[in-house]
Amino acid sequence: MVYFVFEQRFHPRMTLTVRSSLPPALLAPALRQAVEAAHPDVSVVDLLPLDEQVQRSLIEPRMYAEIAGLFGLFGLLVAVLGLFSLLSYTVSQRTREIGIRMAVGAGQGEVLRLVLGQGMALVAVGLLLGIAGSFALTRLMSSLLFGVEATDPFTFISVPVVLLLVTLLASYLPAQKAAQLDPLKALRDVA
Repeated sequence: MVYFVFEQRFHPRMTLTVRSSLPPALLAPALRQAVEAAHPDVSVVDLLPLDEQVQRSLIEPRMYAEIAGLFGLFGLLVAVLGLFSLLSYTVSQRTREIGIRMAVGAGQGEVLRLVLGQGMALVAVGLLLGIAGSFALTRLMSSLLFGVEATDPFTFISVPVVLLLVTLLASYLPAQKAAQLDPLKALRDVA
């Protein structure tokens, strides 16, 4: 924000800030008269308290932040559906292998850990690359952030935790399906 003296740089739309102990409604007529007396060609359009003026100035950045958040949620949803689909497909392709594992003694817990581990490994690689890329791009993004530092610890911790929890949820259903397989039926259906 840059402030100039009115005579130094005229702009057709300007903001005049006044500090007063009077309520804005009582101050408005006196301000209009003072501006008209100083510059008869200037018209006063809005008289707003400072907090309302600040709220108006933040409408556009807030809108962009909400849109970015919405796209982030859509991205998370697509990632969850993609991971769920990939693991479901992998489990269906590995039905015979899982049946053999269970027939030779693997328990439901081991099969569950196998499929969950596969999903978590995929996301762990993505998280490591994403965090490294985020740290690399912090200088570019710092000018776009308001009220948050580019290397905000809360963000760099909470986002991976949310992604890991969502990954567990997306991986659990295919893993549970694999763990519930009847080894004899799995070997008969595939053969």
